[in-house]
Amino acid sequence: MAANLRDIPNNDIVQVTKCAFAHLCVFELSVRANILRFAV
Repeated sequence: MAANLRDIPNNDIVQVTKCAFAHLCVFELSVRANILRFAV
């Protein structure tokens, strides 16, 4: 049980990291789409 309780904050950190990474990916894709739009 102690190991499970200890894993909870780590899982939260992982979720936050994944969420931030996903937002960065979406932002990068939108920037690339805008660059392609201007290039055309």
